[in-house]
Amino acid sequence: MTERPKVIWTAAAIGQRIGVNGDFVRSVLATEPGTPIRRWGKRLYVIEADLIEWLRNPDAT
Repeated sequence: MTERPKVIWTAAAIGQRIGVNGDFVRSVLATEPGTPIRRWGKRLYVIEADLIEWLRNPDAT
């Protein structure tokens, strides 16, 4: 059985995971081309592994 991917909900939680604040996540990272950060209604979410991979290699998308 495979493990389900870890989902990080809210801009603040995403920011906490990578060491920035929620405002930076909302205004910069969530608007970047190819970002793995998605919206569900008004909430932001991301699959943690996709976020880390994107931050390591943003030009791959």
